[in-house]
Amino acid sequence: MAKQAAKSEDLENSTLNDIEDTPSVSFKVLVTGFGPFRNFPVNASWEAVSLLPDRVDANNIEIVKEQVEVSYDYVDNTVPALWKKYNPDLVIHVGVSGVAEKITIESCGNRDQYEKPDVNDSMPCDFSCKAANTCDATDSSYEIQTGLDLNDLVNQFQSNKDELAMLLNVDIGKVGIELSCDAGRYLCEYIYYTSLCMDKSRCVFIHVPPINEPYSLKQLTQSLLSIIFILSQQLMVSK
Repeated sequence: MAKQAAKSEDLENSTLNDIEDTPSVSFKVLVTGFGPFRNFPVNASWEAVSLLPDRVDANNIEIVKEQVEVSYDYVDNTVPALWKKYNPDLVIHVGVSGVAEKITIESCGNRDQYEKPDVNDSMPCDFSCKAANTCDATDSSYEIQTGLDLNDLVNQFQSNKDELAMLLNVDIGKVGIELSCDAGRYLCEYIYYTSLCMDKSRCVFIHVPPINEPYSLKQLTQSLLSIIFILSQQLMVSK
C-alpha cells in the first residue's frame, strides 16, 4: 500500500517539465485508426493517426501506426496479434464519432450487446466480444475500466498547452477534451474491450470528431500526439 501511495503521489506531483534525460530505451506506442464505414468514406481517425510522426525525441517515443478494418472478425484476428508483434508500452485506439464535439477519452469497454452489423454485415457470436474467451485475456469482466489516469490526462492536456507547444511543436490551444463512459457498442468499443482484456493498465480509446467539425486534421493529429506524450510521461513516472 505504501508503494502504491508513493506512485500516486509521484504522478500527482509530476509535470511535463520533469523530463531530465532522454530514456535510452524507446517507449513504444501502438496507435490504430479505423478505415471507411457507413457515412464516413474518409475516416478522421485513420487520417489523423496516419500523420503522426514515427518518432518523438521527447521521451524517446516510437510510434507504430496501424489501420483497422471496421470488422469484428478483423479486430478478433488482428488486435491480439499486434500486441504480440510489437509488445507496446502503450496502446491507443482511435475512432471517429459523428456526435463528438471535442477530443473524447473513453474510460471503459463492455463485453456484450454488440448488435450493429460491421462493414461485412456481420455481428459477433452471441453479440459478445470474443477476446473475453481467449487464453490471452487477463480480464473478462462485463465492464473493464482502463487503468490509466484519465483525469490526470485531461488536466495535463488542458493546463499545459504552452508546455506541449514548446516540447512537441503543436498548437492545440483551441482544442477541447472530455471524458466519456460510453464508447458506443460498435467497433470502437469492441476494439477497446479487446485491448482491455489484454492489459487494461496501458490502453485507452479516443474518439475524434469528423475533420473540420470543428477541428482541422492538423489539430486532430497534434492533439493525439500531445495525448501520446502525456500518457508516456504518466506511465514512466508510475513505474
